[in-house]
Amino acid sequence: MLLDSLYIQNFRCFDKLQIDSLGQVNLIVGKNSVGKSTLLEAVYLFAKRGRRFAIDNLLKNRNDGFNEKSDLSGLFYNRYCTALEENALVVANKDFTQGFHLTCNSWRLSQFSKEGKILEDTLQLSMFSYEQEHPCELVITDLYNESYLASLWDDISVNLDDKIVKDAMQIITPNIVNIVFVQNPKVERFERIAIVKIKEQARGVSLKSLGEGSSRVLQMFLHALKAQNGFLLIDEFENGLHYSIQEEVWTKLFKVAQELNIQIFATTHSQDTIKSFCKVAIENTEVEGKLLSLGRSAKASNLGQIQAVSFDEEQLKLFVDSGLEVRG
Repeated sequence: MLLDSLYIQNFRCFDKLQIDSLGQVNLIVGKNSVGKSTLLEAVYLFAKRGRRFAIDNLLKNRNDGFNEKSDLSGLFYNRYCTALEENALVVANKDFTQGFHLTCNSWRLSQFSKEGKILEDTLQLSMFSYEQEHPCELVITDLYNESYLASLWDDISVNLDDKIVKDAMQIITPNIVNIVFVQNPKVERFERIAIVKIKEQARGVSLKSLGEGSSRVLQMFLHALKAQNGFLLIDEFENGLHYSIQEEVWTKLFKVAQELNIQIFATTHSQDTIKSFCKVAIENTEVEGKLLSLGRSAKASNLGQIQAVSFDEEQLKLFVDSGLEVRG
């Protein structure tokens, strides 16, 4: 297990959030604005141990700090960013044996040329990391362009077993034999598109002609292979996937997680996704699945603070058997 628990402090919408128990495959649920995507970002920072390139990626993705390249305040709870340890941004396991913490000064260091012009304006950064980073792949809510998927496919087909990807694609199109990426003949610039060879058909067909679900599955499992011995993050699992195939997709993800030593974190708004996840998690005795529900506290002592509840397999079975809905 790469991460058995999670503690987050002073990160975006989280003041303090502790999850005492994680599974190898985790589904995060909850209402809007309770931090489901933020939790994925925290795992991403954990995997990358708070490296500056990872921080820059998060700021860029949310258009934070667009006025000043040195502004890191968007990462911190209530945008309060100081050099004090008590205000540090922390992502770690609950025992603090893995993870990192980050502080920054509220003043800027500027370097000047002889002419008095500012050469550099950076926010001073202090970061402590406990160990080396891990692979971490993010499957976004939208579909990546096919040229990017082609680059992933090239790497996988040369260095890894592409059978996992082809098997996953057969969930939607059972007769798939192969996938190739070719130059798009309809554009002058360099652009590659995916062509799928289907059994007993003389000509290949474009991936897009098979529907959004095929592209989503391809994207998901290409990233899974790249995440070997690391983390796979899936934002809004249900996007592009009809409810009737989600159980089979989860089954293959659980299998890949075990075979490639991957820890998976996914988010959803869909009750169909929750039900299919619960069913697969109960049936799979070798890979532990956890349902994590995020919600805001109604207690006066910590009113409005986001908290997490983790559901074990016995509770998942209750949801499946009773038809109850999981609410954040």
